[in-house]
Amino acid sequence: MSGFMTNAANFEIRLKALRYIAASYPRWVGRKELSGILNGTIRTHQRALQQLVDLGYLESDECNPKGYRLIKGKFKEFQGL
Repeated sequence: MSGFMTNAANFEIRLKALRYIAASYPRWVGRKELSGILNGTIRTHQRALQQLVDLGYLESDECNPKGYRLIKGKFKEFQGL
């Protein structure tokens, strides 16, 4: 295995993370907790979560370790996921 993730695999990771975080709203969810349900490596999870923050779907508490939750205005969009 080369370590290269396909676009489909990256999309699946982001969608699973969003579903889980939306279901946990308004609680903060950590990367370790998400790693239990996501495929791929820890670094892949970190990268996907940061991309979701950059895209405006998640907010981070900027603690160490980081916690993530859905941005309040995006909650209704993901309620049905």
